[in-house]
Amino acid sequence: MAWTTPRTWSPGETVTAALMNVYVRDDMNIIKTPIDDDGKIVALTSTYLASLSAAALTNFPAPSIALVMDGTPHTGSGTAETTATTYTLPGETLSANGMALVGRAWFKTAAGGSTRTIKLWWNGASLITFPTAVVSGHYGIEFVIMRSGAASQTARVQGAISLTTPGLNTSTPSSSTTRHETVWDTLAATLSGDVILKTTVQDSAAGANITQLGFHVTLVKTS
Repeated sequence: MAWTTPRTWSPGETVTAALMNVYVRDDMNIIKTPIDDDGKIVALTSTYLASLSAAALTNFPAPSIALVMDGTPHTGSGTAETTATTYTLPGETLSANGMALVGRAWFKTAAGGSTRTIKLWWNGASLITFPTAVVSGHYGIEFVIMRSGAASQTARVQGAISLTTPGLNTSTPSSSTTRHETVWDTLAATLSGDVILKTTVQDSAAGANITQLGFHVTLVKTS
């Protein structure tokens, strides 16, 4: 069954069942196909829409898409650098200049005087590295990695380390923090291929002294 251009009728023409079936019944069925009996579109799929590409869907706000939502605790268990969360960004995900990855990670430390180090890695390069000796403290990272070209990115990364217990499992904010910030304009990941984004933890002494509690990354698209 396919759409038939509506017939131009002539005065005095005999209307037959065959003509009615082609020009009325069949064309009405074509129009009805993507709509259920309540008048609602059945589904936003290629079965009913010719194209679901960003170019075809206009006048919509640019969507944000969650790429990583990792709430599993990841604890370093020795003096070696340990990967907490790793994510492989598929090639062409950042397909236009201005598209960006926005993310956060947060950590806690156990009591002790050893040095705990957290890193955020992009394409094999550490975007932020900060070691500290924190007794029952907590850490946070926030970052934006934005495409500026097919093989160039700029990034801003902020990290904060609490130096006192309040703020961890309490509504009382930390009274003393150390803040770090790095800005990059020379990142050179080739975005047509896969790119690795990951967090790592490390301790100068053996033991489960540092734990990543959460990590998430969102893709922010251009309009």
